Formats: sequence, structure tokens, C-alpha cells
Amino acid sequence: RVVMQRGGPRGWGETVARPRPGRVHDEAERDSEAKQKRKVAEIYQVLNNEPVDIAPLRRMAISEGGLLMDEIRCKVWPRLLNVNIDKLLPAPEEELRENSKDYQQVLLDVRRSLRRFPPGMLIG
Repeated sequence: RVVMQRGGPRGWGETVARPRPGRVHDEAERDSEAKQKRKVAEIYQVLNNEPVDIAPLRRMAISEGGLLMDEIRCKVWPRLLNVNIDKLLPAPEEELRENSKDYQQVLLDVRRSLRRFPPGMLIG
């Protein structure tokens, strides 16, 4: 919708069409939402074909917005990495993890890395 106002650049006798505030933003938002919906549809179309063509998934993953949402990432990343999620080994028990020779080193590395973040920054 366009708002008509009196008082154009040449004076009061002229009527000037000016876009309503927020209209451009609304159109950009609708355009962005439409692009996202198309991208989601394209991703699922690729995933539903057997064998899955990895090249378009790679392109979409590195394009603007990436893979858009966790639900899609959980389906695409195993394909990109060529991992069969139906044949994964169960996660080790907590005791086995904590007794691993690398566990303490990983904890130290994580703590050391976290000190590089600004104070008060929320992690997670």
C-alpha cells in the first residue's frame, strides 16, 4: 500500500507517493521466508532420492543460511559424512568415558578454551 502525501520536493501543490514505513521490510521478510521454504523443499527432494546426490547438499550447506534448522542438519550431515546412522555403536557408559586416557585432557582443553571467551558470555 502506498501513502499519498501533500508537499513534494517542489512545494505544497504536489502530491507525492511514498511507501508506507515498514512495507519494504515486510516484503524483504516475505521474500526471505519464500527462499527458505524453497530451500527446505529442495533439501528434502534431494534426501528423498536414492542414492542421495551429495553435491547439491554440499552447495546448500555452504550457501546463505546454511542448512537452516537442526531437524534438517540431523538428516543432511550423516549423508555428507557418509555415515550410516542405523549402524552406529551405542554411546559408551559414563564410567568408561571418564576412565578414558583422553577424558581428562579433553576437559582441560575445554576449560582452557572457555577462558578465551569474554567474561559473562553465555556458552551453549
